[in-house]
Amino acid sequence: MTEVVTEIYHKQKNDKVYLHVNDPNVFPQLPEPALVLIDGLYLENQNELMTYNMKNVYKIELIVGRYYVGSKSFNGLISFTTYDKDFKSTQANSSIIRTSFLRPQPKKIYNKIDYTNLADNERIPDFRTQLFWNPEVKLNDENNNTFYTSDVAGTFELRLEGFTKNGDPVSLKETIEVKETTSN
Repeated sequence: MTEVVTEIYHKQKNDKVYLHVNDPNVFPQLPEPALVLIDGLYLENQNELMTYNMKNVYKIELIVGRYYVGSKSFNGLISFTTYDKDFKSTQANSSIIRTSFLRPQPKKIYNKIDYTNLADNERIPDFRTQLFWNPEVKLNDENNNTFYTSDVAGTFELRLEGFTKNGDPVSLKETIEVKETTSN
């Protein structure tokens, strides 16, 4: 690795090896090691790279500069990308820190069935057990929150749960009964 990428050098402290980036604009070099990523994952214990087969590495990217992750500071960034992007640590302890990110979820579209024209769905049975779901209910005179019952007979529970504009919790529960219809 250090033969191919001449800007990278390593230092050993106790039993651990640390990779460093040679920054030509800074003299003397900063003492902090580089931030090392393998397939996008932070590699804390860099000893494993000394015995890793570099033929599995597709590319090495190097960025010079100061990087901060939380309270830690790093002198440069070294990113290794393997061909299969599936680097597995052979260390018994966790030398790779896998982070989970909260990603934005697409806005869900809830299907609201409209039976205003009965001829369209006259011969299609409706066996839904959840009749209506709306996570953004607005209770005022302008919004009409209506729903239809399904062809399933039985007792259904209506629940309204949420919070007011002031943050006060609201919880209402009511039951309705759907009777079986007889067709002639």
